[in-house]
Amino acid sequence: MTSQNNSTPDDVHNQKEVAFYAACMEAWINTRMEKGRHLVTLSSLAIGLLVVFHDKLFDNIDFYLWVISAVTFLLCIIGNLIILAKNAPYLECVTKEDNEKAAHYEKLLNCASRFSDVSFVLGIILTLILTISLSNFVHIKIEKEVPHVEQQQ
Repeated sequence: MTSQNNSTPDDVHNQKEVAFYAACMEAWINTRMEKGRHLVTLSSLAIGLLVVFHDKLFDNIDFYLWVISAVTFLLCIIGNLIILAKNAPYLECVTKEDNEKAAHYEKLLNCASRFSDVSFVLGIILTLILTISLSNFVHIKIEKEVPHVEQQQ
């Protein structure tokens, strides 16, 4: 007995396109979700690093850098938590073909994604500046450049 295949070449081609599209969408979603998870993890780690720096703050500028860095990493975490929370409703709207709600969620997700990315990069830059400011190299170099005036008697 031979089994007959009722699929035409066009049907097979369409099925392959649908399967390819589904695999691409799944990979895209997983990549975006992983990026968000990694940013949350790295931001949490950076906040922990900033807590270690707290005892080494020398002046007000260091303190302000420390606070702003911690806040930017916290904002990155909040932005990514919004993304993780709103992804499921967005995908539901897309599958139900509710284009109006999907467009709203898409704007929100894009805004939160950009906000998280900018917050993370800003936090890294500020933490790097704070690290350089707190390093002994900078303080030793400044001390060597300032001439000491000896008191004459």
